[in-house]
Amino acid sequence: MDPTRTPKAMAARRKFGRHTFTPSLIYNDTSVWNYVSGRDSTHALVLAGEATPRSYLITPRWPVPRPAKPADGIHGLYLKKLSTSEYEWTTTSDFSVGRISPAAFAQVISGLFAAADGRSSGALRSQFRAELPRTFAILEKLFTVDTLRSVQDRDGGTTLTLSLRITPSRMPGAYADYLEEYLSDTRLRIFASDARGSRWMEITGRDKRFVLRLRSRDGRLAPLEGGTRTMPDSLIIRSDLTTKIGLFTVGWSNLAANLTILRGANERGWFFQFKKEPEWRLPLGARHLIPTPLRRPFAGNGASYQIQVHTQPNGQTIVSRRGKIVVQESPILRFFARLSARATGDFYGKTEADESRFMQDVFSALRADVTERLD
Repeated sequence: MDPTRTPKAMAARRKFGRHTFTPSLIYNDTSVWNYVSGRDSTHALVLAGEATPRSYLITPRWPVPRPAKPADGIHGLYLKKLSTSEYEWTTTSDFSVGRISPAAFAQVISGLFAAADGRSSGALRSQFRAELPRTFAILEKLFTVDTLRSVQDRDGGTTLTLSLRITPSRMPGAYADYLEEYLSDTRLRIFASDARGSRWMEITGRDKRFVLRLRSRDGRLAPLEGGTRTMPDSLIIRSDLTTKIGLFTVGWSNLAANLTILRGANERGWFFQFKKEPEWRLPLGARHLIPTPLRRPFAGNGASYQIQVHTQPNGQTIVSRRGKIVVQESPILRFFARLSARATGDFYGKTEADESRFMQDVFSALRADVTERLD
């Protein structure tokens, strides 16, 4: 379903996109918020999401009842003033996905990672197309599979290499144009390793081509370098990224996140914590502005992001997201604000509508494929 926002929600969203790095410009804007805490001066915009016959309606509402049926959601953006120049952003989202158990949800995710286990490349291609024909038909409007290779080793493991190329020309429209502009000059590398230095997954991206490498054994992820160890519940995710926005190339090197995998009787989740400043890639004229402000998000407990799947007492399973970051306003963050405003401004409107329709088609096809297999 296409997301439909009320005028207040749409106006606030555009302001957030422009002022993520300059929150003082919206902190006292009464048109944005619908809740103010008298205890710690936190300002908040809380929204309710619900499925309607024609769209997914997002409405500012306070208070909001807990999700009671599939597609019910509560989404919040909170801004707390810490000092004259420091602000803490907190984002929250609780979305009901029905009555699938957290363990089953996690099993689906792990099953995707271990899909190549013990299968040849040809068998893997045939299996995906046979089991998810509708989904593949939609995805192929935007993606092409350059490589799908599985190699079995003497330890009983299978190494999967999957190369996907984004091909905007196959799906003309505003969303395709947006991807063409912002991904053509993007370079990306992400890899997960443990305390021993063993790598468990690697993703690289360049010129709209993204490559995933992982290894599985007996239905579980295994170290890329070989062996049969079980993946620990704590990993380090490192990333390098550069991208071009307008005339400027920006990014970072060696951004590290400590990942903790959460497992409980009625919950599954992943908690990311960023406590080390990366090496920044900035235009020459902006580098002298770096020192304190760009270190601030990583101080103390650092920035964090959590995805959790848990069951409510009413039986609904909720996918929750929580993010927290502190920013310190400065000339360098105002520079980032201008770049962010351009990127988000280009996305709003027809681009976002095209993206929503594409994602709706993907998930509708996936639901149909899965339902057919279960019947």
